[in-house]
Amino acid sequence: MNSGGYDIVGITETWLGEEDGDEYNIEGYKLIRKYRSSKIGGGVALYAKENFNVQKIPEIDQLMSSEDIWIKLLGEHE
Repeated sequence: MNSGGYDIVGITETWLGEEDGDEYNIEGYKLIRKYRSSKIGGGVALYAKENFNVQKIPEIDQLMSSEDIWIKLLGEHE
């Protein structure tokens, strides 16, 4: 992925687990993930440019039984 083209990228059906490490990092982006814990497969991820100050919102995440990620965009780092 060209690190100049997209600010935030969402991916579904990642099939990632907690044991998956840094091999899925993309230079210039922060990786935010949510794993499917109940069975194999699923999972979602967001890549946000490193200069964006993003924060996962755990309060909404815990309320939702679906596979989604909620974030708060707090602005850009200089």
